[in-house]
Amino acid sequence: MRITRLLIIAIIVGSIYFYVKQHSGVSSGWQTISIATPNTIPLATVQFPQRPVSKTFQRNISSLGKIEFTTYQAVYDKHLFIVLAVSSIEKDIQQKNIQALEPAIHAINDTSLSTISHKQAFVQQSHQGIEYKASNDSGGEAWCRTIKSGNQLLSVIYTSSTSVMDIESRDRFFRSLKL
Repeated sequence: MRITRLLIIAIIVGSIYFYVKQHSGVSSGWQTISIATPNTIPLATVQFPQRPVSKTFQRNISSLGKIEFTTYQAVYDKHLFIVLAVSSIEKDIQQKNIQALEPAIHAINDTSLSTISHKQAFVQQSHQGIEYKASNDSGGEAWCRTIKSGNQLLSVIYTSSTSVMDIESRDRFFRSLKL
């Protein structure tokens, strides 16, 4: 009889634990999110450590004209994971190489006033890209990876509110981007 009671209590406690875990909003693993234009045209997919919040903005960048972009942001364990999807650019960038777009990329990623290091160009799925580390005077650091796809730009950004960067999570986030 006593074992039966203990077993029933264990089942109830276990059921409550799993219910709370499933409904608490805390992610139990990385989630693949579809990155889309405001018209819901898919641009890419990327994995976030938890469901991101998204918002669409318009902005003027001198070298690009009026742009429209959507941000996807998730904070997980004091680390910030961001995707900036620039889906509408007033000026045509299709014929420009990624190096010619660097000033615009820094303006979009808000790294214009940062010290840039570890810069390298790359190709992912036949699309040109640039990756760099941006540091500011207050000690903040962000790793940015931007890819040009036709007349669109996608930036994947990782930063931390602590001085400790989670390189494994950053790399997983960056590698998960699929166009």
